[in-house]
This record gives sequence, structure tokens and C-alpha cells, in this order.
Amino acid sequence: QLVLPAFCQANTRICPFISTCEADFEAILPGKLKKQEKPTTHGDDVLLSDSGKGEEHLSRLVETLRLLSIPVLPAGHTTGPRFIRLKIIPDLSKRVTFSKVANRAVDIQLGLSLPAPPLIQAQSGYISCDVPHDDWKPSDVRSMIRDGKTSSRSVCPFPIGREIDGSVMMGDLADPVMTSCLIGGTSGSGKSELIRSLVVGIRLMNTPNPVSFILIDPKRVTFTDFVSFPSLFMPVIMDPDNAMEVLEACVKEMEERYMHLEKTGYTNISDYNIGQPEPMTRGILVIDEYADLIMNKTTKEALETAI
Repeated sequence: QLVLPAFCQANTRICPFISTCEADFEAILPGKLKKQEKPTTHGDDVLLSDSGKGEEHLSRLVETLRLLSIPVLPAGHTTGPRFIRLKIIPDLSKRVTFSKVANRAVDIQLGLSLPAPPLIQAQSGYISCDVPHDDWKPSDVRSMIRDGKTSSRSVCPFPIGREIDGSVMMGDLADPVMTSCLIGGTSGSGKSELIRSLVVGIRLMNTPNPVSFILIDPKRVTFTDFVSFPSLFMPVIMDPDNAMEVLEACVKEMEERYMHLEKTGYTNISDYNIGQPEPMTRGILVIDEYADLIMNKTTKEALETAI
């Protein structure tokens, strides 16, 4: 277990020294993430990068739509870590609507020489067209924790990723809409790396708060270097049969907690933990390659029932 300095034991949600405490971060971060992490540029610097490419894409977008008899006005662009958001305003006097632009996504792909059709969305006062750029910048956990902003109502915050403008997207496990999350994507799109980063981010941003992880890795590749990771409730589960037993135990624990909260007059863990000498640990179950666990029909039914 990681031994934290005395000031880390203070009853604060996020350590005020988190951006400079190298020892704490390095002790928590698994080996593979340490090797992959590289210094990156974020924040305002992200918005300044690749501005020439953004102007070029915006001009080509306006010209492509003009050739398609869809007149629009350029409204600027924003360059993020991975995408460039092109902003255009439809000429309503020529009856240009959002659907006319959105239906031309493939033509825009050809006109801008993109690898795939762009994501086109209606925004407040303009239409956005998100296109990838070659000079994309990876976003590491350390920088997201440093740049992330939490509200006073955040109880168990963690960084998810970066918005198109480079700002950090934050989540809160105490938010009812985030108590259960499913991550989907194609092979090689980074699902497992995202899960690893989320686990590390949750742990680092909630050092004083009691959090406990149960990690299930049936393919034995995602959490192999999390053996000594702090706050593990048990060793990483790699056997699918053991995973089912763990899930059943989690359901039992959940039901017991509900009964305990009912008896004590509380409705959630956050309120219960205020002033408690022994706060209730927030349990976090993480399953990598969920599809592998539901391949068997019997296992699938039991798993879905437990979840």
C-alpha cells in the first residue's frame, strides 16, 4: 500500500499539491503508463497549434459547399488536441438548412481529402464540422488532472478526456447518470487505454476519499501491471468463472449497503460519509472486454442479471 505524506491525509477532495507532487504520482501510476507518458502541450497552447491547417480546411469547406450550391459564411475554427472544428453559418436567405449541409458529409470528405466523413452538428448560432488533423497531441493523465476544473458540488471527480477546445471533460462518480458507464469502439480505437487512464485518474483525484477498485481482465492484457496499484479491493480478476463470483458478491454488498443506508436514514454514500469515523468506501467495478464475458449464453444471463 502507498504511504502518503501527512498533508495528503487532510480532509480535502483534491490535494492542492497534486500538480507538483511527483513522488505521489509516480508511486500510483502503473509501469506501462509511466513509459508511455510524454510531456504534452495543452490548454491555450492547443488552440494556437495548427492554425494554418484550420484556415485551409475552412476555406476549402466553404468552397466545396459553394460548388454544391450550398452558400455558407465562414465563422472561424477551433483546433483541439485531436480535431479541428470548422464553423460555418448557413445562408438562410438562400434557404440553406442544416440538413442540406449534413447530407453532404461524404462530398465534404472528398472536397477536403479526409479519411472519413466529418462529424457535422448544429451548434448555437452556427454549424460545426469536425475534421481530424495530422498533428494530433496525446493527452496524459497528469496534464488533465492539472488542467481539470471541478465544481464545488463534485464528490468523486475524475478526468475523462479533452473537449474540442482543449479543456478537460470531467466526470463525477457520485452523479447518478455516471454510476454505470459502457465504453464502445472499434478494435484499436483505445478503449482499454481509456479505461486504464480513468482508473488512474479516479485514484489520483480522490486520494483522501475512500475508493476501492475491482478490476476484471479476462484477456489478461489490460491490467497486468496493476498488481501493486493502490486501493485494489482484491487482486486483478483474470478468470471469467471467478468474475461471476465477484459480481454476485458485489450485488450482495450493494443490497447490504442499501439496507444500512435505510436504517441510518441516508440516501447516498456522500451524505453518509460526512462526519463518519469510518466512511463507507466507494466501490468501483471495472470490466475490460465485457463482450468476452457474455459469449457464453449461461454466463451472459447471469452477468446481465447481476449488472
